[in-house]
Amino acid sequence: MQRFSCLGHFLLSGVLFDESVLSVSVQHDVDNISDHDPLVMSLNLEGGVFKLTGIIFTERIAWWKADESNIHEYRQLLTQLLGTIQLLVDALTCHDPNCRDMSHSLALNVYAHAAATFCDKNAAQSI
Repeated sequence: MQRFSCLGHFLLSGVLFDESVLSVSVQHDVDNISDHDPLVMSLNLEGGVFKLTGIIFTERIAWWKADESNIHEYRQLLTQLLGTIQLLVDALTCHDPNCRDMSHSLALNVYAHAAATFCDKNAAQSI
């Protein structure tokens, strides 16, 4: 008797599965030496939520050079700077896993960008 395996997995959230999976199939016609056939999943993903950019080189902070004084200064200044970001309550408290409100997406992107910018600039000053 010949043995073979038909085990394969995709891990998805329930929302992604319900909203985006177009098809799942096994590709039997692939030339490979394994006893496993590849699984293929087709998804319908809208790209409006994420902003993709090209790769940009930036200098990195040498955290390994930071002493306790540098870290303390970084934490204090970052706490002050993050306190100046306007919290966008509607977007942050939205509990709809299927939310398609573009104003929520935009607000969260602005919030995340501001926080990341403060972290980078503060690190460059403190470390």
